[in-house]
Amino acid sequence: MRHTWEGGWWETHSATPHPSLRTLVVGDYTGWTEQTIAPVRRLEIASPIIPLILNFGPSYRLTDGQRTDAYTCDSFVAGVYDTWVAVEGSTHACAVQANFTPIGARVLLNRPMHELYGQSVCVRTVFGAAGAQLIDAMGNAVTWAERFALLDQFLVARASRASTSVCAPEVFWAWQTLVDTHGSRTIGQLTQYTGWSAKRLIAGFRDAVGVTPKTAARLLRFAAVIERLDAADAATWSSRALDRGYFDQSHLTRDFAEFAGCTPTAYVKTRLAGGGGVASLVG
Repeated sequence: MRHTWEGGWWETHSATPHPSLRTLVVGDYTGWTEQTIAPVRRLEIASPIIPLILNFGPSYRLTDGQRTDAYTCDSFVAGVYDTWVAVEGSTHACAVQANFTPIGARVLLNRPMHELYGQSVCVRTVFGAAGAQLIDAMGNAVTWAERFALLDQFLVARASRASTSVCAPEVFWAWQTLVDTHGSRTIGQLTQYTGWSAKRLIAGFRDAVGVTPKTAARLLRFAAVIERLDAADAATWSSRALDRGYFDQSHLTRDFAEFAGCTPTAYVKTRLAGGGGVASLVG
């Protein structure tokens, strides 16, 4: 699919992951190329999703809401952030993205997720030489179908070698309960059903998800509101906030400031159609 805006155009392609990855990968793989009249800055809001970006174009410059200095990434995995990140690209981009659940990332990366909290880490660091070989092979592939197939084979192989005990059943249940309820369960309710202490559950979440159950719940509640947005009903923020567990619009506005670095209205006004994100030209 090709989309245009005042800054240029972008084109997207997608493919469905292997069925064995269903509980680890969120949605389809997405590939895109982009051409713009000036470098583009995109706002990436805080999210409980773990993105893997395999980049075949110029490097990205990232600045998060808790830092003043920018840092450069090529291909990277981003852990759970509880703040926004500005991602600045060049006038040309070409990349593939796969989104993992936090526990899916814990399985596929084979490392505690708190090590990636608030960080974007080079693919070569998390996957080693195999990651470098994957990027090279995908970059040299002729078609998007070939690129998606290479990524699929890589992740299926990683999953097949992964330990089945990296996440305790109690942690998985508590995480899934928060997902299913859009973050509307308290840690007291979660410990009541798991039989674990709060301290033990928090430690389990930091390992498997990267953040505490309380932070995970806030991110899931915020994500549920974002998912329901479209520009045509930007005036209904209060009802959407209440629908997803917020006490009132002021609490949602507070989370927007913390998680997106802007107001709800500003977010809607600057979001591009067709999944282009919240984007603006640099300069």
